[in-house]
Amino acid sequence: MEVIDTLGGVTIINQQAFEYGGFTFPEGEIRLHSGKEAMEYVRMRYDDPRGDFGRQERQREIVRGILNEAAQFENAWKINQLLNALSENVQTNLQMEDMIDIQRHYRPAMNEIYYYVVPEASIKEWSSRLRHELAL
Repeated sequence: MEVIDTLGGVTIINQQAFEYGGFTFPEGEIRLHSGKEAMEYVRMRYDDPRGDFGRQERQREIVRGILNEAAQFENAWKINQLLNALSENVQTNLQMEDMIDIQRHYRPAMNEIYYYVVPEASIKEWSSRLRHELAL
C-alpha cells in the first residue's frame, strides 16, 4: 500500500466492473488513487467468475501498474521514498544486481503469462472417472 501511496496511485486495466470494500471499479482503464483502494481492488474474489484466478490477475495488474508508474520520469525524484516503502514491505535474499538481471531477462515474458480455467462440467466428469477408477 505504501508504494502505491508514494507513487500517488496507479493506472490499470480492469477486466470486470465490480464494487468492493466501498469502492466502485468500472471496466476498462482506471486509476487507483491509494494503496487502500488498490488492496480492495485485489481482494475481491467471491463475486469473480474466475475466483482466485481473477484475483491473481488483478494482483499482476497492480504490479504492472506499479512498475509502469515507477518508470515515469516525474517519479524519479521519489526513488528514496519508494526504496523505503519497498524495504519495509519486501524481504528477499537476492542482491540488487540479481534483481536487475531478472528484470532485464524476464520482462519480455511479463505479457505472456496465462492460465486456463477448467469448465465445471469437465471437473465433475474427471472427478467421477477418477473416483470410479480408484474405487472411492
